[in-house]
Amino acid sequence: TPRFTAAQDWPYGTPETRLLRMAEGLQSDYQQTVSEFLELQVRGSAAGEAVLEQLRAALFMHGEAVPEALTADLTLLRTTDLRGGLGGIDAPTLVMAGQYDRVVPPAASRALAAAMPHARLVEVHRGAHAPFLSHTAEVAALLAQFLSST
Repeated sequence: TPRFTAAQDWPYGTPETRLLRMAEGLQSDYQQTVSEFLELQVRGSAAGEAVLEQLRAALFMHGEAVPEALTADLTLLRTTDLRGGLGGIDAPTLVMAGQYDRVVPPAASRALAAAMPHARLVEVHRGAHAPFLSHTAEVAALLAQFLSST
């Protein structure tokens, strides 16, 4: 998404207050906040539990992330707006969205694709935020098809 937070002219984003609460949660209850965020990544996905375990294992493989680093990431998400440059992207672009994505709603992906002159949108049926993990073969086929057509 070119803008993660909601605005009057961008209703597809996450409310800024939610990101601020997440930043506070990282300081007060790191494990719970990260767990809730990971669950949000897979909510609605047909392979949710398996993907959730994959994400947990990958995230904690090298120990816990420094909460301040994740807080800085949330600040970046809260303050970045890349919509102004989308019309100037002239390269063929594949925008892929999970049908049940609760992090970046499919409507945001549709708006992103509509703003780029050579973008093509595909929605992964029953996919959530990480369809490349839950629908690996389908995503690989979609990528191969896109790359062979450009």
